[in-house]
Amino acid sequence: MQKHDLACPYKVLLCEQNCEKRLLRRDMDRHCVTVCPMRPMKCPFGCDSSFPERNLEEHCSEFLQQHVLKVLKAIHKKGFTAEELKERAQLLEKADDSGKLAKARDTRSLTNVVKDLEAKMKDGHSSYRDGFSIRPKFKMDNDMV
Repeated sequence: MQKHDLACPYKVLLCEQNCEKRLLRRDMDRHCVTVCPMRPMKCPFGCDSSFPERNLEEHCSEFLQQHVLKVLKAIHKKGFTAEELKERAQLLEKADDSGKLAKARDTRSLTNVVKDLEAKMKDGHSSYRDGFSIRPKFKMDNDMV
């Protein structure tokens, strides 16, 4: 009987990843790989961080500026120093009154939010537009002056 208990596919067990869900042994692997909120994941923005999936929102909030910087570096491949990109990231965060930056959960959505905010700032829809004139050596459209 004990041997059967150790292998029975219908035995109800607690999740192996400690999400507190109870499920059949036969469903454990699928649960752990597909839907478990404790399944490990890597940062969708390319940081070296690994964390349980349920901590994604916390990670994204904590590392928002680093994620925005990564996206800015990808969008503006040349023409900006690291300090200028950092300043630009800070201006974008200030201009983001709707909180869309913090809600982005992958590189594509964050890139779209950054581009939208930059366009609004360029068009003058933001009170932070003048922040880009701090550095006279570049224009908002990324062309060097």
